[in-house]
Amino acid sequence: AAIGLALRRSGAVVGAWPLLFLGSVVSYVACVLPLAVWLTFTAVVAPVIAAEGVGPIAAIGRSMQLVARRFWMALAVVLLSSLVAYVLTSILTVIPDALAGALPWSGRWAVNTVAGVLASVLTVGPLVTSCVLLYLDLRVRTEGLDLRQRATVAFTRAG
Repeated sequence: AAIGLALRRSGAVVGAWPLLFLGSVVSYVACVLPLAVWLTFTAVVAPVIAAEGVGPIAAIGRSMQLVARRFWMALAVVLLSSLVAYVLTSILTVIPDALAGALPWSGRWAVNTVAGVLASVLTVGPLVTSCVLLYLDLRVRTEGLDLRQRATVAFTRAG
């Protein structure tokens, strides 16, 4: 009786799946897309603070100003850098996670935590480097930073 009832209802389940999938995609995009945009606009806040010596609010504004001129390129850099860091972290934690599976439950969390922290330590450096390089690229392409520095050197030598 249960199998017959399940088969009679399977059409409704199969029919609901595309609607649920569409709702999931819309929800995912609504949550992730604004986050990706925000992270892109604020990706160079730390390099702005370090290089230009401004405060946090001014750095956020300056970051938004720089990124707004070349948003799509900056978005691609942020997403690609995040993807590389995620994949690298996953690869670095595969073996420790497998070894932790052989331990008693009380020891698994410690191995997983240590492996996660070590993987994060190894992936944060490249993420920071990509933000600094993005900042330099934005300054060069939108403000001619390299030309300004060359002119300063040339005029300083000329006297």
